[in-house]
Amino acid sequence: LVKSKYRSIVTKIPVPESIQYFETLDFYESISMHGQLPVIWDRAEDFQVYDKWGNKWIDFTSTIFVANSGHSNSRIVDSIKKLLVQKEK
Repeated sequence: LVKSKYRSIVTKIPVPESIQYFETLDFYESISMHGQLPVIWDRAEDFQVYDKWGNKWIDFTSTIFVANSGHSNSRIVDSIKKLLVQKEK
């Protein structure tokens, strides 16, 4: 168990209730995706990822995926909304 400013691990890892999801992913996903941290994301905000079992993680996938700007970055969301409004005019 871990409790810090940016992480909170309150369950076993992997979460026992998540194992069925990983078994399905093992069957359908490319083998190149195997070996990732055994976390089933529920949501993400800024640089943190949350699962539905109360765990909070630091997202280290920004070099793997396209999360360098942070999840749900309000400046980006607001800019996109502004562009869409301008396009509608």
